[in-house]
Amino acid sequence: MKTLNSKQLEFLKNEFGITEIDYSDKKAVEEIRLKCFDIETEESYEHFMAGDDTSSSIGERGDMAVSVIDDLYNIIHA
Repeated sequence: MKTLNSKQLEFLKNEFGITEIDYSDKKAVEEIRLKCFDIETEESYEHFMAGDDTSSSIGERGDMAVSVIDDLYNIIHA
């Protein structure tokens, strides 16, 4: 089974205090994804308002949130 990488896990620990993920618990995984969606939205807005080009990146924090969203989706829908 695919899992998140060490950088993604460190991100979740730093942002939300999440130290373990039960990938078989789809509801819990979706809750993590929703928290990351909030970060994606926040970072997109901040970069847009600053006049940054957000077509390829929304900053390190936002990009990491997006990678977690995408990878968790692929894990639970594999």
